[in-house]
Amino acid sequence: VALRPDVILLDLELPGLDGAEALRQIRADQPGARVIVFTAFDTDERIVGALQAGAQGYLLKGVPREELARAIHVVHEGGSLLQPLVAARFLDHVRQRG
Repeated sequence: VALRPDVILLDLELPGLDGAEALRQIRADQPGARVIVFTAFDTDERIVGALQAGAQGYLLKGVPREELARAIHVVHEGGSLLQPLVAARFLDHVRQRG
């Protein structure tokens, strides 16, 4: 039986597989999959790679559980959510490249 979760929480640190590549594989298999990256990694490369691979959310481990629950609800309803620290890093990255 194939699993079809409503929202997937994905860590970027996976044994034997890059998290962004895992995300691309999930999106190829399930184009409608809703994925939130939930990780300890906050480098520009990881953030941009995950968003380019199709993540609808990006949260750092240690986020308050209320914020995690809110992100799950937002993404489940079709929205996107970046933790404010992640959003700031992403915007800085975009500005530097622009």
